[in-house]
Amino acid sequence: MKGPGRRVVARPPYNLYGRTPQIIDDDSEIEALQALSREEKEEKMFAFLDDPEKQVKVFLSGYMREQGFIWSVSFLFTLFLILWD
Repeated sequence: MKGPGRRVVARPPYNLYGRTPQIIDDDSEIEALQALSREEKEEKMFAFLDDPEKQVKVFLSGYMREQGFIWSVSFLFTLFLILWD
């Protein structure tokens, strides 16, 4: 339970784990970072469109781990049938 005055530490977005934060000096650097972000999103979209089956499997496997489904044999069996049938 959180008491008064306790701060919740914000986590970085998942796509930024393992990256060092960049120090921004002016607006042009912000625009460059936004352009880079757009390019990365486009690459992910094209990867999905190239092989949607693989990308859905990757997403659902991460979802299974996040929800704790990997620790239940019945969930694993059912999701195995859904994903790889």
